[in-house]
Amino acid sequence: MASFDALLEETGKELKTSLKPDRHRSCEISCPNKIHVHMQPHPHDESLLLIACTIAELPPGKYGENIMQAALRANHVTPPYRGIFAFSKKKNSLVLCDTLSMATLTGSSFAEIIGLLSEKAQRWREAINSGVLPLPETPAAGALPPSPFGLR
Repeated sequence: MASFDALLEETGKELKTSLKPDRHRSCEISCPNKIHVHMQPHPHDESLLLIACTIAELPPGKYGENIMQAALRANHVTPPYRGIFAFSKKKNSLVLCDTLSMATLTGSSFAEIIGLLSEKAQRWREAINSGVLPLPETPAAGALPPSPFGLR
């Protein structure tokens, strides 16, 4: 993909909406599940794209600590293998984010990634809002996490 603007245009066509960067060169899409996915080119490397969504504000006390511990354990373990859980001190919230290579993205592949990210964020939001500790999902039988270098 050539540029952020072109990726947004192509992804907008896939999602049947208009996506345009704002004056800060970022864009936010509201998914049907009420998750807002923010995207922008990396400030120091235009070949990378940053995406993030806020899942929920963490409650004070032990439950909030347990949510954060579960999120950190789930990084790179929970299918779909998309997104990294992090903590936003500014918002006191659990965030799901990722860094993608613009060179390999198409409108179709990016639309799929947005869907996967928002679904994962929604599952965690529902658990947190229900007062339940989100549990990492287990891979399907025979499914293995992606290995570095493509080796099994």
